[in-house]
Amino acid sequence: MASGGDDQADGGVDAPGDAPACDPPSFCDDFDHGPLGATWSGFNTSADGVLALESTNVRSPPYALSVTLNEPADASVGRQAMLNKSFPQARAVSCSVALYLEQTGAETATVMSIFVDNPFWSGYQFNVLILADRTSQLVEWGDFADGSAGPYVYVSGAPIPLQQWVHAVVTIDYSGSASLYVNGSPFVKLQTYPQTPKSETFYLGLGAGGSGAWSAFFDDVVCTPTL
Repeated sequence: MASGGDDQADGGVDAPGDAPACDPPSFCDDFDHGPLGATWSGFNTSADGVLALESTNVRSPPYALSVTLNEPADASVGRQAMLNKSFPQARAVSCSVALYLEQTGAETATVMSIFVDNPFWSGYQFNVLILADRTSQLVEWGDFADGSAGPYVYVSGAPIPLQQWVHAVVTIDYSGSASLYVNGSPFVKLQTYPQTPKSETFYLGLGAGGSGAWSAFFDDVVCTPTL
């Protein structure tokens, strides 16, 4: 990464106010340059989800990512509004983001997720969840390639402050650990299975079921895979 970057060893407490220039294989987006999502791999949105650029509530001007999940017409149907970024094979990946949680719904929302593609699982991912009371959770979920049920493991952390910017870092180490830092302090740590990934995909935004509107802002994304 170019000079001025973030030392992930401290959970990102030294992160600058604006996303630094990136050298491959790192990826950065401060949402200030070009069309929304232009440097990402894709979008995942439902009819009740909205992704937009916002200029009135930002971590580093002039823009931030605004994500809204509107009140659903059918509470049994999941809602999502997310960007995704794919990475090549890596031994670890660490994604840092400025997060402003504006409004929470009645149940639980995913704000960040890392999906692991490897030969042993039909689906495997780590989700950073925010519950309706703003308690954070780091969840490991997977199904084995033969169709049998894999792990579902979670650990809860402290509440995410409402209506203020925080610096959040989610780190997945494929030797067998995952962690969530907020403002440089460890919120959640999870021991997990060692991985042999083929690729990883980072998701950023909101995904939720149940009733109630959710809204959040994101800025200054920095993702660094370890090859």
